[in-house]
Amino acid sequence: MEELNAENLKKQLWETLLGLKSNSVTLQLGNAVAAQSREIVRVIRTEMELRIQADKKPSKKSLEFSPE
Repeated sequence: MEELNAENLKKQLWETLLGLKSNSVTLQLGNAVAAQSREIVRVIRTEMELRIQADKKPSKKSLEFSPE
């Protein structure tokens, strides 16, 4: 199983999009992947925003997800 990070998430989204265009991925699977991706990004973003508001550094996990 690949590590969960921004680069791998982007890669999986792109592969899903290509699969949808070639009809090798169902619309339901495409929607599920998109929904999970949005939720992952929302959670990471919210966690980082809350920690910044509390004058704390973002968590190590959040920084590892998106090191840029």
